[in-house]
Amino acid sequence: MKISLIPFFTASLFILSAGSTIARPIIIHSIYIDDDDLDRYVQRLRTDQLGDRKETAFMSAGAEFLSGYNYYEKQSYDMASMYFENTINKDPNNPYAYYLLGISLIKQNDKYKTQKAQEYLAKAYQLNASLKQRYQADVPVSEKPSSSSVTGYNDLNSYIEHLKYSKANNQEDTRFMTPGNYILSGIEYFEEGTYGSAQTRFETAIKADPNNAYCNYLLGISVLAQGNKAGQAYLDKSIQLAPALKSRYANDLATAKASHQKYTNKIEGKSTNQPVVVEKKGGALTFGNYTCHQTIYNGASSAGQSFTHQYKGYFELKSNGTYKWLDNGQTGKYQYNSATGKITWLSGKLATMKIASSLFMRGEKTAQITLTIKGSYIWECGCDKK
Repeated sequence: MKISLIPFFTASLFILSAGSTIARPIIIHSIYIDDDDLDRYVQRLRTDQLGDRKETAFMSAGAEFLSGYNYYEKQSYDMASMYFENTINKDPNNPYAYYLLGISLIKQNDKYKTQKAQEYLAKAYQLNASLKQRYQADVPVSEKPSSSSVTGYNDLNSYIEHLKYSKANNQEDTRFMTPGNYILSGIEYFEEGTYGSAQTRFETAIKADPNNAYCNYLLGISVLAQGNKAGQAYLDKSIQLAPALKSRYANDLATAKASHQKYTNKIEGKSTNQPVVVEKKGGALTFGNYTCHQTIYNGASSAGQSFTHQYKGYFELKSNGTYKWLDNGQTGKYQYNSATGKITWLSGKLATMKIASSLFMRGEKTAQITLTIKGSYIWECGCDKK
């Protein structure tokens, strides 16, 4: 038999301060009972919102929860997560906010967010054990996460996994303008074989964290892959700091050189005797972080670097029609035509630039937004999410 849900109430207790005849009230908020009837809780908040708004006043925990729930119903789980987090900040004992935050993170299909979700679900069950009973319905077997973790890798791979986990959970190691943030950005370019752009990020990180063995290693491989022997100094330092790296560098360097040659051939229009990956314009947008750079041809040099990749900034493209320029935090809005792939920037940084056209294209492994700037130069903004 299900217990009826008792509405929240605010109770006032009065005590006398020492040496005073004036009673001071103690306010007790948010009383919950052991009932998992989330649907009735939502209905109660919606009824309150149409009435005296005792629980759903502007910017209240109840109002934040309802905003999150509305996004949850629309399957916009990233936005739902944000509002459920806001609810918890204002009402840290709300089991429903913890529960739906956990479910929203799982439904974003990101293994690092799924790991974080377990903390919120555990807290929800601690506050209201009967919520466990509805988990099976809210997360079908086909959506249940695997038990993957960041363990079981060699040192470098474990470090990379750590940074990705930190970024997914907004932890200190990869906050804006930290060495970890620059390293992770460099890793994204490194993994796609764009070593000039990777080099720029690793060099920035090294200035702040010169004894980071893994950053020195990745920087060394990136520079050597481009034919510049100056990378050997970084490689030697990395092995001095972490001797285990010596066992893998020969294979990593050979792979990087082959990848760089393939990239160079593509830029110069040379045949690689490999199947051409067709980029498709339009279709469903890929949401995530896009890093922009301008490729400039410098001609041949003794170091073998024919191109310079100038970093121009990066932005987060969101599913709700907004984007955030991450170098300064400025936000804006956009419109997208899925038939043509054309993006129109309505506000924010990109709207202030003299952009002749913005075109979204999806490749086999990456997505790209090409910005053609008035003045005959192009920015290529890549995202490695499929």
